[in-house]
Amino acid sequence: MADVSLDLLQQMVQRVLDSQRETREDVREIKARLGRLESEVASLHVFGDYYRDATVDYAAISVGRNAPRWIRMLRKYGYITA
Repeated sequence: MADVSLDLLQQMVQRVLDSQRETREDVREIKARLGRLESEVASLHVFGDYYRDATVDYAAISVGRNAPRWIRMLRKYGYITA
């Protein structure tokens, strides 16, 4: 009976230690990501620029957002007859 309790206690302690190790690794990863983000924000601030994602087509987004208004104005002033 004592052996079973000892084994159970060892397993519980091991689980706690494993979870703490995972937590420490998570904290390290979060700190590393925050450091990279901090350097990115600092460089944007230094250069006075805003963040632009290379994978996003900002011109297409702008056209998609503004096209209905442009078409409405072209129709209003007679450049498009429909």
